[in-house]
Amino acid sequence: MKKQLLLLVTLISMISVFGQKIDKDLIFGKWKAYSLITPKLAVNTDSLQSSKKAMENAAVANSLSHTLGLKDSLKIAHDVIIIGKKIDSSYVQFNKNGTYVSYVCFAEGENAEKTEGTFKWYSDSEISLSHESSTEIIRVKKLTSKLLSIAGNESKPDETFHVGFKRIE
Repeated sequence: MKKQLLLLVTLISMISVFGQKIDKDLIFGKWKAYSLITPKLAVNTDSLQSSKKAMENAAVANSLSHTLGLKDSLKIAHDVIIIGKKIDSSYVQFNKNGTYVSYVCFAEGENAEKTEGTFKWYSDSEISLSHESSTEIIRVKKLTSKLLSIAGNESKPDETFHVGFKRIE
């Protein structure tokens, strides 16, 4: 199930990247996170119930007994709510002067951190984010006046992530 989900996300991403010319000026503004997809989870704050069901289905598919106990179901529901809250409070703002501010935390047990740094377009679909002594490259999968979809760590399949944002300013 995980491999099928990852394959589907990859195919959709490829279609989005190759089928869309990105208007780089649309990046400026404040973006609020609403979805997160990793190899281990898929949560969309617009539909937490669907996210819970998808995670339950994945757990059942990976279970030897192909069943899900009440304890496991409650843990998944708890995780979806906690991760949903973290996603809902996360944002990134790209400024015209080449700076950015992000407030992001998706990992369970960790607190969100405010990060400030600089950014620049690295290619037609990649942005370089620099802060302190580190630089990260993120791929812009989709950018419209209302939606931003990014991916990171694509060279590390176990750490790949996709985040969806909605413009709030």
